[in-house]
Amino acid sequence: MSKHPSGAHYARALFESVTAGDPVKVGEELSAAVDLLRAHPDLDRVLRDPVVEAHRKQAVIGEVAQLARWSAPIARTLDILASAHELHALGAMSAHYQRLLRQQQRVLDAEVTTAVPLDQAQSQALVEALSRQTGQRVQVTFAVDPSLVGGVVTRVGSTIYDGSVARQLERMREQIVERA
Repeated sequence: MSKHPSGAHYARALFESVTAGDPVKVGEELSAAVDLLRAHPDLDRVLRDPVVEAHRKQAVIGEVAQLARWSAPIARTLDILASAHELHALGAMSAHYQRLLRQQQRVLDAEVTTAVPLDQAQSQALVEALSRQTGQRVQVTFAVDPSLVGGVVTRVGSTIYDGSVARQLERMREQIVERA
């Protein structure tokens, strides 16, 4: 492990500290903190500046946390990250925290790409089929790629199911080349 903890390390520590409370709310607040710092680069710069004393950063974080009505775990986490000059890990930490939360809730992420947009009924049917197939709830992100010609490409975790017309044509071409 490196000298400095990673975003994943901080995320796991935060997640474990709030599992008895409301980890969903904490995840929302963590995402809001990331968004706030992105929206206010001057605030981000001050909190990341190693020259700014830790107690001054803590005072700023305390005021922001109070205005934003963040819970104590988020205020403490930002305090720790700012004091340790690790605020750069906040985005990665938030993403990892969300993965831990989805894992706890048994929710899988999936990406579905089609040649044309799906209507509501088609989208819902696909989500239900993926949920039945995996035995878990599935959170699907839909995208359109006209180069697929037709069919569907689905990624669930690290597994890709390519049922596109373009891939089927490629398979046919490979078979013809093998036979020649």
